[in-house]
Amino acid sequence: MQTTPQTTQNMSLPLSDYSRIAQDLQIRKSQVEQVVQLLDEGNTVPFITRYRKDLTGGLEEDKIRRVKSRLHELRPLNERRKTILKVIETQGKLTGELKNQIESTD
Repeated sequence: MQTTPQTTQNMSLPLSDYSRIAQDLQIRKSQVEQVVQLLDEGNTVPFITRYRKDLTGGLEEDKIRRVKSRLHELRPLNERRKTILKVIETQGKLTGELKNQIESTD
C-alpha cells in the first residue's frame, strides 16, 4: 500500500459533494467517503476493489473509478469557487446572497 497521494489531490470537498456523488452513482454516502479516503491515502482502484471490500461495502471497480473521476472534476471546481469568493470578498462586494448563489452553483 502506498502512503503518498498519487491519484487524487488532497483537497477537501463540501459534504454536499459527497452526497451528490453518492446520489449520481446510486451508492451510499459512507461508501463515497471511504473511497475518497482510500484514494487520498494513495491506494489504487484495483487495490481498493480487491482488498478493501470491507471498507467500501463491496463496490465494484467501475463505481470506484467513477468516484475517482468525479473527484477529479469536483475538486478543481471547488478550489475555483473558493478563489472567486475570496476575490469578491477582498473587493468588499460579497453579500450573503451572492455567497449563497456561488456556493450552490454546480
